[in-house]
Amino acid sequence: MGWTSSDEDEQPQPEPRRAGSPTKWWEAPAPYEAPPPPWVQDAQTFKRRRPRPDARQDALVYREVLGELLGDEGFMERSPEQREAAITTLLEAPAGARGEAGGELGAEAEKTLQVFRELRRARRTYGEDAIGPSIISMARRPDDSLAVLALAHTAGFVDEDGRVPLDIAPLFETVVDLRQGAESLEALFSNAVYREHLRARGDRQVVMLGYSDSNKESGLVASRWAL
Repeated sequence: MGWTSSDEDEQPQPEPRRAGSPTKWWEAPAPYEAPPPPWVQDAQTFKRRRPRPDARQDALVYREVLGELLGDEGFMERSPEQREAAITTLLEAPAGARGEAGGELGAEAEKTLQVFRELRRARRTYGEDAIGPSIISMARRPDDSLAVLALAHTAGFVDEDGRVPLDIAPLFETVVDLRQGAESLEALFSNAVYREHLRARGDRQVVMLGYSDSNKESGLVASRWAL
């Protein structure tokens, strides 16, 4: 003869006691623990990950500053190919010839170089992962990306091997620049100086495509089509 369950066995079991709740009505609950402050929660969520601020500047500003550094008043009016040749010659010069800029510089040039000096300081203090790419707004041709290399060298932002430890991200924004983006990148990769820089960065190129200016310039449909 088998065993049968009694009514007592079929009674529902009490729910598990929640943490901090009293076991008896006369027992006081556990003290209230306030949640940690937001910065602690962020640290617990993202662990050791830090936001990587990027540097962003308009290509026209870089052209203006480089013209001042080269002593070429007509630098901005020159063709992209002429500017590329001038910057490439500067970058191919011995390190001592393209070191820290000397003499009196304008406010815009000093401010631009100071940004690269601060990037150098951030990398030395917090490591290479502390900084994001250098974004070039309204980028058009290879000379715009090469300008970042030249300015970084001038500001002394180089590693132990004399290379610029910075990803360069051209941002193509107008419809024309978006359509010519692939051609511009092919020309950039054909430049021996930039090719050496890219190889040192693990053959990884960052490219950004903008929609705001192209949208305002040509309308929504043309902007989306160009993208």
